[in-house]
Amino acid sequence: VTGVQTCALPISFTMSLANRFDDQLRLALQLFPHTRRYIVVGSMRAETVQGFRDAWGRLAPAGRHLEVWSDELSFEELEQKAAALPADSLLQFTLMGRDRLGRTATPRAVVERLARSASVPVLVGHQTLLQSGALGGLVLSADRVGRFMGELMLGNHPARDVANFYEYRFDSPTMARWEIRDERLPAGSRIDRRPRSEEHTSETPVTATS
Repeated sequence: VTGVQTCALPISFTMSLANRFDDQLRLALQLFPHTRRYIVVGSMRAETVQGFRDAWGRLAPAGRHLEVWSDELSFEELEQKAAALPADSLLQFTLMGRDRLGRTATPRAVVERLARSASVPVLVGHQTLLQSGALGGLVLSADRVGRFMGELMLGNHPARDVANFYEYRFDSPTMARWEIRDERLPAGSRIDRRPRSEEHTSETPVTATS
């Protein structure tokens, strides 16, 4: 094929970027300050689990507990445990696509099942998991990463600050389910699927999307 240019990405640029453990936890405690059980769900490497534990040790008030639910549970066991959680709990879904029985599913399918059965809200860290029944959270934005890649391919030099790839983004119907008002969200949060009649009723600067 002629007339097609290729663009080599810098070796130092990786899509794993940075795990924003402290920021994820600050958001969780801002939205749900009475949380006593913070449960991280996913198939995670040891360093990821340790990152959450370290952040919890730095930021969580005394007497609160962090738990990890991994792929050592079956999908059904995960749903059952989530359905039985007390109101002072909160779920943080990372990524999970295989269960204890070796069955596979997309992370989106897993979080949809989890959010549907859970008795408490589910936060996520990836834009692709929004509008799944999860509340939202500080997400790695596929939109922003896509724009960055496009700029690189055009030969431009966009800023490579990892923070630029993240945004606070939430799902309006799920906010309503858990009675989350705009005022509890970080400034500049983006709200998906918001009714047009509600787009300009908040004192918190937000961006509404359909």
